[in-house]
Amino acid sequence: MELGLRVVRGPDWKWGLQDGGVGHVGTVVEIGHRNSSTIPFKTVVVQWDSGSRSNYRVGYQGSYDLRVLDNAPAGAYHPRVKCDECGSAGIIGMRWQCSTCIEFDLCTPCYMKGAHDLNHPFIRIDTIYHLGLEMPKRSLNNTVKIQARGIFKGARVVRGYDWEWDLQDGGDGKIGEVIDIRDWDSASGRSVASVKWQRSSNVYRVGHKGKVDLKCVVDAAGGYYYRDHLPILGQNFVVSGPPESLIGAAATARPQIASSQQRQQQQSSSSSSSSSSVGAMARSCPFNIGDKVRVAVSTVDDLKTLQKDHGGWNPRMAQYINKVGIVHRITDKRDIRVQFDKCRMRWTFNPDALEKYSCFAIGDLVKVIDDEDLVKKLQHYHGEYVPDMTNILGSTGRVVKVYTDGDLRVSFEGKTWTLNPQCVINISEMKRVEQAKDKKPDVYTLKDWLNELGMLAESSREIYSADKQSLEGTDPANTSTSSNTNNINNNNPTSSNSSTSDSASNQLNATSEANNTDIKCLICDENFANIRFYPCTHQVCCSDCSDCIVRMKKCISCKQVIKKLLYIESSNGQIYGIVDHGASSSNSSSNMSFGPLPSSSTTSLLNNFQAKSLTIKPDGELNISDPIQRLQYLETKIMEIEEANTCGICLESTKNVIFLCGHGACANCSSTLSICHMCRKTITKRINIY
Repeated sequence: MELGLRVVRGPDWKWGLQDGGVGHVGTVVEIGHRNSSTIPFKTVVVQWDSGSRSNYRVGYQGSYDLRVLDNAPAGAYHPRVKCDECGSAGIIGMRWQCSTCIEFDLCTPCYMKGAHDLNHPFIRIDTIYHLGLEMPKRSLNNTVKIQARGIFKGARVVRGYDWEWDLQDGGDGKIGEVIDIRDWDSASGRSVASVKWQRSSNVYRVGHKGKVDLKCVVDAAGGYYYRDHLPILGQNFVVSGPPESLIGAAATARPQIASSQQRQQQQSSSSSSSSSSVGAMARSCPFNIGDKVRVAVSTVDDLKTLQKDHGGWNPRMAQYINKVGIVHRITDKRDIRVQFDKCRMRWTFNPDALEKYSCFAIGDLVKVIDDEDLVKKLQHYHGEYVPDMTNILGSTGRVVKVYTDGDLRVSFEGKTWTLNPQCVINISEMKRVEQAKDKKPDVYTLKDWLNELGMLAESSREIYSADKQSLEGTDPANTSTSSNTNNINNNNPTSSNSSTSDSASNQLNATSEANNTDIKCLICDENFANIRFYPCTHQVCCSDCSDCIVRMKKCISCKQVIKKLLYIESSNGQIYGIVDHGASSSNSSSNMSFGPLPSSSTTSLLNNFQAKSLTIKPDGELNISDPIQRLQYLETKIMEIEEANTCGICLESTKNVIFLCGHGACANCSSTLSICHMCRKTITKRINIY
């Protein structure tokens, strides 16, 4: 069962006029569970449109008090199935399929108003997971038809149980008129009411997420329904769930269909329902493309368990626990593809392992944008826009509540409004970001950054530890040795060590002083070129084009051999990391360090790199007898093979088309290109590879 179902009294009703009378409608707002003293298992709490609220049996003691009038507010949806009466594409709520005619479907409103031949029996399909139940003919003499009443168009309403919209209605007891019942974007159907108050109008929940903001003062007619054609809540009614777990129950619950034509029709219905599951699952997915999400699991074992049959498990996924990323894509199986900052790869997660992340917190200071037309557009389905909101355009307020769907409740001098987060600028967050930039980087967090880049293997931890000591200056022995070495070099001008050190110092200091933040990458021609080659000091590439850099042996400007890559901070031009060029093309042999590197320390750090003997064994010297090292080696090689054969644009499909320039992509991505995404040469021919 799901919250938001619209219900009427059922076969075992014995509660008098609690619902307001025969045909009066209510909403399921709470669902009972085991070990609950207030709402027992197999019971639900219903908020009736008339204002009363109580719990009712849906299987408790073998009794069923309710029927489901409409499951559209709970998110039921049949994508790519068209109502042949009203023409609506994508039937919301229950689907009614004619057993006599071929491929003829009706939505609930059309079926209940008597559309199509009343002598034709129909199959009621509750959701895409339901195989269907055959209904009796609507023309039978014993058919009971009842008029629904409640919060429908024309009803007079006041604020209800879940009201949290302050004085939008003009004050407690003020009466408004329902103008329309409509969908809440793509999340739920027929779940909100548009209400006109004396001075304003807005939309309010009537089933959306199990909330009811209104109650009737004067109810309105909502059309008729066939009582015995409605599903009994808790009995043979499917709201959601995988088809495999429901086939047996639905098949045994469905009456036997007499003719072979009808059996074929039902199989067609089941096939159409299954093929429609993709769109519906995406519809009910709690995330949207572009949402910020956090991996909200506490342990690696929990994440491993959740990842089974949801994209699989990779040991590198453990480092993203509690990290924030952006939803890149929602797969056909409703799994979530997430792109993390400073990570070239995208990871597929079980949606149950993720939660929405909001950069807004209660107490944050926000400023409303001053573009009225844009605010009107953004406020649609996010609290809507009313004329009084003109006064807050460009004003500053404070967040008093963050809703689960991301919307904000913002207070402006004692008056609060519900706003789409895209309508405001988070001033507090901007200050937090600026403070974080001004704060001196913590050397202990650099390892996490390297891990996200996938550049720090287990076997290189001692290298990092040694380099960290050199950065912090915590090793007295190293400090003393470095000082003595400098004194010897200063006293002996002819020393080869002195000339090497001076040369490296001059080159590194010269590059730090350049501080040119306008240099663009020659490969992608978009990003700031934040990688500088050593020893030639040319700055021509960005870190996003790292798949080209790993193959680059010589500088593309001067053809000099590249020994090291210097990572440059775009804001101030300082060197914040040095990586051996061999490390960028092979994960098995590397000397690397990241951190704040002022020009005075780059020479000593470079000398430390040259002097240290802490290196990882190259591939030829791998200790094959060690199972851990062997496993790490194999995982690294598999990742290299996968990355080498993966399309560099979507990072998902296999690269199966190459261009004459030598670069390639997958068939889907290459079909949209007119110039190569790597070298910017015009594509004159595409060659399929197998």
